[in-house]
Amino acid sequence: EPYPFAPRPMAPFLEALGEGLARQALHPYPLPLSGAGGSDGVGDAEGCALAPALASGRLRLVSGARVRTLAVAPDGRRVEGVEAEIGEQRWLFRGRQVVLAAGAVNSAVILLRSRGAAHPNGLANGSDQVGRNLMKPQLSVILQRASQPNDGRYDRSWGITEFFAGDRNVDYTLGTVQSGGGVLRDSLFAASPPVLSLVARLLPDGALEWLADRSFTWWVMTPVLPDPANRVTLRGQQVHVDYLPNCREAHDRLVYRWLGEIQKVDDDPLTPESRRTIVYPRGEAPLALMGHACGTCRLGSDPATSVVDLRGRCHGIDNLWIADASVFPGCPAVGPGLTVIANALRVASAVVAHG
Repeated sequence: EPYPFAPRPMAPFLEALGEGLARQALHPYPLPLSGAGGSDGVGDAEGCALAPALASGRLRLVSGARVRTLAVAPDGRRVEGVEAEIGEQRWLFRGRQVVLAAGAVNSAVILLRSRGAAHPNGLANGSDQVGRNLMKPQLSVILQRASQPNDGRYDRSWGITEFFAGDRNVDYTLGTVQSGGGVLRDSLFAASPPVLSLVARLLPDGALEWLADRSFTWWVMTPVLPDPANRVTLRGQQVHVDYLPNCREAHDRLVYRWLGEIQKVDDDPLTPESRRTIVYPRGEAPLALMGHACGTCRLGSDPATSVVDLRGRCHGIDNLWIADASVFPGCPAVGPGLTVIANALRVASAVVAHG
């Protein structure tokens, strides 16, 4: 079936950049972007899911609530309620089914806090896997110089998967590359102070203004492997993260391979939209940037090595489900958002069928 909406328009210099990449025997594809027919043109969770559900009168959305623990029945087999703090008050929300979707760090934290006589190591943690296997793709942002000014506010445009399965020298996964959009819209760039400090040192006064209107960004992403030592734990009431990235060689190889590709584009006389520069500033996403984190409540058929079953229900808990990226047994080389959405729809169907 045809897509319901026309493609989002792409800035002319980005169209030319895609053609330049294609001349280097690459196969850039237009990235899927959120979009809808409303006045704001945004197809996000609020507009596509929450607003229609609230309009039905069957959903109540409570804002400003901080979930602390899950209250468990004495036999340890059912969750009886969700304990939350709202302002200075403590609330208990009850329901026949409970779905946890607080993200890879906080979903694990809530389960670890919910320990009791039946679950001394944390709820649904009979496998000792809750909080373990924390993964987040290695992300680096690279700046490429534009030959003409732009407003720095354009959308993301191109994706490249040529190197996912390796390159001519290696046969293991390297990852993917995506354009990050204009510098003023790039949250990853904003969270990568090393890039800003490097550019500020290399360029004279006005460097950041130049950065905004004469450059564009690339996200270079490499998946990592699950490691039980990379984990989220509680030390008293404090959340602690132990994390040591792996697959460093693969990521470094992808970064330098991509630098070589964009240098070819810069040297191509048919692509005047970009310009060769002495240095291509880059920086890695810091540990604090957890937007793509996953793996801490891994999915699997064996209760001894996983937290949830293949439907998303916690092993040993009749009415507790998890529907976020924490259930991923492996790390993606792209943003996990669409996979999280697809899996959440699958979990929702299982919850309804379970009753």
